[in-house]
Amino acid sequence: MERLIEDKNEVFTNPYPASFFAFEGIDFCGKSTQMARAANYLRVQFQKKCNVVLTKEPTNEPPFGKKIREILADKDLFAATHRLELQMLFAKDSRYHCENVILPVLARGDIVLTDRFRHSSCVYGAQKWNFLEIHMLMGMNQGCLGEYFVWPDCSFIFDLPAEIAFFRGLERAKKTGQKLDEMEKMETMERVKNNFYLFAQIYPDCHIIDADRTEEEIFVDVRNLLNETLIKKGWMQK
Repeated sequence: MERLIEDKNEVFTNPYPASFFAFEGIDFCGKSTQMARAANYLRVQFQKKCNVVLTKEPTNEPPFGKKIREILADKDLFAATHRLELQMLFAKDSRYHCENVILPVLARGDIVLTDRFRHSSCVYGAQKWNFLEIHMLMGMNQGCLGEYFVWPDCSFIFDLPAEIAFFRGLERAKKTGQKLDEMEKMETMERVKNNFYLFAQIYPDCHIIDADRTEEEIFVDVRNLLNETLIKKGWMQK
């Protein structure tokens, strides 16, 4: 896909030999299920060569990750928090995540799979379908992460109609009694879905995957992209 912004900055790379994969999409799109399948597949392929480490953003770690989750779970607190303040919390949490989890794992030669990364921060933070706003938020993230900024070798963006994702969320809420948070509203899902399309045109190695199919059909695409990436990195043969 041709990118809207040709950013020559080498920051949008992973300098390590080990592979880094991000799983993205609106809530209830099935990304976590596909990440689990990808992890199982990779563990079979590389059981004697490396570990496969699963992680996520926001983290559950204090002070930033925990604070983010508190804000998202509380309607009044969410309304009282300025959106740029929330974005800075996401960026600080990601800096902690990269410094203490992602980069050390890649440095020791293990594969990283993350459930959400900088992509989500930008597309959820952008209030309108505007690539300049997304790019501005990415710049803020780069500034905050500094030397700890790293880019996935391959990002899977699972594309599911917002109404289907919202229905899945309602079904989960009925079963668990857990309320939908402020990011799981129908109008938010629709906005974020559109922003993900735009994001994939701006930044490298982002792949839109049709998630309105069976789990197995979706994983065929995931597996193919995993293999393509690992071949490029020299971890698999064609």
